[in-house]
Formats: sequence, C-alpha cells, structure tokens
Amino acid sequence: MTRSVTGSLSYVIDYPDLETLIQMIEQIPAFSQLPNAQRAVLRHDLVSAVRDGAVRSMRDAQRFAMRHFVSKLLKRSSLAQHFAA
Repeated sequence: MTRSVTGSLSYVIDYPDLETLIQMIEQIPAFSQLPNAQRAVLRHDLVSAVRDGAVRSMRDAQRFAMRHFVSKLLKRSSLAQHFAA
C-alpha cells in the first residue's frame, strides 16, 4: 500500500507478518479460554488463510478468528460470513 502525503512525500504501510497476526489473535480474550487443541486448530487455519491470501490485515485476522469461533466451535453460521465478501 502506498500513500502520498502533500504531493511529494510518500510512504508504504505493509501488511503485518504472520507472527504479528498470530500474536494479535492470541490476545483476544475468548482465545485464551479455548482448550489447547482448539487454539492449535485456529492457529493452523489462520496460517493457511494467510498463505492463501484470504487474511492479510489485522482486521482480516480478527474477522477470521470470530468466524472461526462461531462456525467451528459453536457450530453455527456466522453473520460475518454473509458480509465478508
């Protein structure tokens, strides 16, 4: 992503790396309450989503985690899935 400031100055804000996204997800209070096996599944699925390009930003990762929690753990359809596209 390149942004221009006052015409002549520009800067680049890159997407966070995988480790940063994982750390951010691990700080969500609901994540810390999950059993280790479920946390491992969420991490694995997040890594796959980042590699596939489905998750790039912190906002993407937060949405991914919430959709994952609702669909895989609560076994329900998430409204976020309907508005994600």
